[in-house]
Formats: sequence, C-alpha cells, structure tokens
Amino acid sequence: MNHDQVDEGVAPDENVESQQFLSVPVVYDDSAFKSEVLKQLEAITITLQEHGSLLNSIISQLDEQLASNKNDDGCYEFQVNTFPVTSVTKLREIDSLMLNNSSAKQKMVAILAGCGGSNVERAVDLMFAKLVDDEVSGIHSFKGKGKKLSFTSYSGLMDVLLGSLSTCYKNDKIKLKFFDFPIRRIASYPRTKPLATFENLNNAIPKTLKKAADRSRLKNKPIVEVKETSKRSDDDINLETSQ
Repeated sequence: MNHDQVDEGVAPDENVESQQFLSVPVVYDDSAFKSEVLKQLEAITITLQEHGSLLNSIISQLDEQLASNKNDDGCYEFQVNTFPVTSVTKLREIDSLMLNNSSAKQKMVAILAGCGGSNVERAVDLMFAKLVDDEVSGIHSFKGKGKKLSFTSYSGLMDVLLGSLSTCYKNDKIKLKFFDFPIRRIASYPRTKPLATFENLNNAIPKTLKKAADRSRLKNKPIVEVKETSKRSDDDINLETSQ
C-alpha cells in the first residue's frame, strides 16, 4: 500500500470529524437568569414608586408652607379682618399658628408692638384691643378661675405678648426702690431692672381682662327705658281747685 494514499485517506476523515464537532449547537438554560432579572427589575420599580411618593409628599408640604405665607419679601401676611378675634376657636388657631410658624409669630410681634402705650398696663390694654374683642376677652381670666378660661393656656400668644413688650421697651428700665434691694447685697445689686418682663406682663393681663369683661357686661346689659312722669305746675293745681 502506498503511504501517500493512506495519509491522504486519513486526513479527510479527521477534517470531517472536526467539522462535525464544531457544527454542533450549544444550548444554555437561561430561564433562571431571566427570572432573577425580572425580580430585580420589579424590586427597583417598587423602590422608585416609593421614592416618588415621598418626593411628592415633600413637594406638597413645601407648597403648603409657601402658600400659607407670604409676600415677595418672605413676610407673613394675615388675612383681612383676622383681628380682633371674635371666637375662642379662632383664638386657639392663632395660638397654634404662633407655636408652629416663626414668620407669623414675627409678624404678630410687630403688629402688637406697634400698638404703643405709655406704660406696660396701657400697652397690654392696646395689644388686647387689637388682638381680641371684649366678649372673648371677657370669658377669660388669667388662670381660669371659676367658669372662665385660662389665658395662660395660650403659650404661643403669651410669648408673643412678651416679645411685643420687649420690642416696645427694648432699652427702658425702671429704678428699683430701696426695699427692693436684697439687704446683704445692696452694694452689688443692680439699681434698675427691665420694664418688659414676664412679671410685669403677668401683673397687667388680669387687669386688662377684668376691664374687657366689664365693658362686655355693659355692652350686653339690657337697656331699661325710663318713662318721664309729667309734673303739673302750681297754676294747673290751682285751676283744678278753683273749679
């Protein structure tokens, strides 16, 4: 046998086997991978939806805050005819606003400080006249004795009133009398004290509420008509006797 022929016969057989091996398709099972990808996509979608809801909530809150304020310079503006307050419900709403809105509180301090007053008692009278009407003031007392409501429960408004006094009497002080000094510290104790203090405010408010209650009582007091009795003159009496 010719070796050349044998070699030539074997070579084609190896090439055929190699070609057959390379042409066999490889099949991969990717169903598990696809399932995992879908799960991840679903989780991402849910997370995005949650973040979107959270962002919408934040934007809504910011819009409400901006809408509740303000003019262009960022200063709070109360609605027309807000004052004087004519109901306890509205007074509580104003008190809550003072506690939760610093811009509204700053505006309220400026409004009440602008009422003026030659002394603390007069200033508090004018502030109350601006803030609330006599009927609502009249159903309050300082600490809520009897059937009356306690004005000290309005912590937001109490703070505003003190802030207004502090603005009115920022640099004003009163001289202390001799008996106000502690005996052991006369030399070092200050000779003056601020005019705008909680002590002075607390002393003035009960008087203001009492005056408002008196005015409200007089305003609501029924009017009694007094009929004038006719007086007969002496001439009329003499005329009747002569007849």
